[in-house]
Amino acid sequence: MKPRRRTPVPVRLPALLVALLLVSTGCSEGRATPTAPAETAGAGGQESERTEPAAATAVTIIGAGDIAGDREEAAATAALIQAAAPAAVFTTGDNAYPDGALSDYLEKYDPTWGAFKDRTNPVPGNHEYHSDPPAGYLAYFGAANVTNPVDGGAYYAWDVGNGWRAYALNTEISTSGAQLEWLQDDVAAHPGQHYILYTHRPRYTSSDNHGPSDDVCPLWDALALTGGLEIVLFGHNHQYERFAPMDCAGQAGDAGARSFVIGSGGKELYGFGPAQPGSEFRNDSDFGVLKFNLYESSYEWEFIASGRGQDGNGTMDTGNAGQILDKGSAAV
Repeated sequence: MKPRRRTPVPVRLPALLVALLLVSTGCSEGRATPTAPAETAGAGGQESERTEPAAATAVTIIGAGDIAGDREEAAATAALIQAAAPAAVFTTGDNAYPDGALSDYLEKYDPTWGAFKDRTNPVPGNHEYHSDPPAGYLAYFGAANVTNPVDGGAYYAWDVGNGWRAYALNTEISTSGAQLEWLQDDVAAHPGQHYILYTHRPRYTSSDNHGPSDDVCPLWDALALTGGLEIVLFGHNHQYERFAPMDCAGQAGDAGARSFVIGSGGKELYGFGPAQPGSEFRNDSDFGVLKFNLYESSYEWEFIASGRGQDGNGTMDTGNAGQILDKGSAAV
């Protein structure tokens, strides 16, 4: 990513939230459904097995999708990111509602998540594509920052650190043809790394709103062929869900990638239907963000509550700001 020339806008962060982020434990009182295997993951703040020496240094990235619809909810998730001060931020699309127009970004996204725009690596969602090409998305983030220099497509890659490379891919356009060719060429030029794929439409989801989509499979499969695809991230459904490692054909196993739906950035939450195969943890009651600590030979994840939630009566304060609702670690 090219550096962005911008002066960050501070988000006011309560002292209590900072303290909670430093010592956060506990679990959600909402409609979370944890079913995590004990050897790799813990829910509700339980300890999980360390896979990296204590002296190892992590690169931390944090993000979410489906963000700036309601100013209060987006501000709450933005405050978590401000407190954590990660090396980089990702989004999983539908960043500014209702249409991803430049006015939506300036009025709703910029006063909250715009505070760390200079280190944000976004992808677009279907709302950005209410205009095609996504003019508001390209104008706000800068086309040079969210496209690749080879073919100019609205997909790109960036080096995270510690041997990790992230691919910001686009399921709102063809996932074969030019995008797939670019991805294959880029992976060939950056071999032997641990890869993260993130995009908007989820391959796996238990949501009662948008169902699973196989649009991402050509891209997923291309990265999986390297043996280095570890993490896949989606938005689109406004909730948090974690799946066991699988390939894009639904086969579970250690050779697969662990996937997450992290669409809890600020827009009203969706409910769940029946749990789909591989689903290990679900939460549709808390707005929150997903944090990764990335090491050279392992990674850790945490789903962190913002202190804002939703039930059948609407949104409310939950009193759990900074609490870790799902966590785990895995070797790579």
